[in-house]
Amino acid sequence: MKKILIVGTEMDAVGIPAALIGMLHKFDYDRYDVTVLFEECLGAWMDRIPPQVNIKELVIKNKLIYPWVIWANPYRGHVSRSLFSIYRKLFRAIIRTAKKKKYIDYVVSISEPVDGVYDAALDFRGDGQFMSAFTLQHVNA
Repeated sequence: MKKILIVGTEMDAVGIPAALIGMLHKFDYDRYDVTVLFEECLGAWMDRIPPQVNIKELVIKNKLIYPWVIWANPYRGHVSRSLFSIYRKLFRAIIRTAKKKKYIDYVVSISEPVDGVYDAALDFRGDGQFMSAFTLQHVNA
């Protein structure tokens, strides 16, 4: 049985999650062991993932330094709107002045590697930034 890891995206939008769900329903689960890795296991489309699919969540050693967690779901953990607004303005200012590649490399360095060995790893997110760098450095495929 071939093991495949798919690096996914948030499951709240329409286009990419719908395509991912469509692809997951096409696999022959007698031949493939499929795992999907999400930044966060949240979103309206999560319940449409076939039950044969293994779901993993990205593990960050220090989530306070990982602003995309709050960026993706700002009011999780009782974060107030005003606090989130201040945080977003500050984060945007930092990103404008900092080099994006250095920031991505830093966040990848504080991420936990994915357990297991896979025959293939697919970056379904396709933005070519953080999750692509994470997949290249922390997935054994």
